[in-house]
Amino acid sequence: MGLPSGLLWAEVNLGADQPSDYGDYYAWAETTPNKSSYSNATTAYYSGSAYTKYNSIDGLTTLQPEDDIATITFGANAHIPTMADWLEFLNNTTVTTESLNGVSGRRFTSKNNGNSIFVPFTGYRNGTGTSGAGSNTCFWSSTLSTSTNNNAVDVYITTSSANFYSGSNGESRHYGFPIRAVRSNN
Repeated sequence: MGLPSGLLWAEVNLGADQPSDYGDYYAWAETTPNKSSYSNATTAYYSGSAYTKYNSIDGLTTLQPEDDIATITFGANAHIPTMADWLEFLNNTTVTTESLNGVSGRRFTSKNNGNSIFVPFTGYRNGTGTSGAGSNTCFWSSTLSTSTNNNAVDVYITTSSANFYSGSNGESRHYGFPIRAVRSNN
């Protein structure tokens, strides 16, 4: 994508074979996809009524390698994009809505080199169901919310917009979102 940071973005969602495939859904800080139910009670590091990791006590605000499925899958140079990585991506691309292999989504085209990636509208998982498939998608960042450690920052992409949902407030860590991995170029 020719980004100033040199960061390389995956062409497909984690678990997908081609750009129009949805891929897998992950709760934040989890390394196993496609659970039968997405709720606080089934989410990593949740115990009773609070999170035991990535909280105000431990001060961790970015996923550690052992909790980053992109790092686990692709190695030390890969990670789930931070909020800053997503901002760089969004600020250096133009966006169009299109269909690829019959799947609706958005194409992000680099302002720097003209390369592009397609993002399918996967929807998201909450409880036992999937919502929004065909009309929107959310992607996790590896950044914890600054307003509550119950949430992590995500990017919400619809037919008309691509931005951070509720700014740095993010979404509940138990939601199932796809992952788009990035890799440093060194």
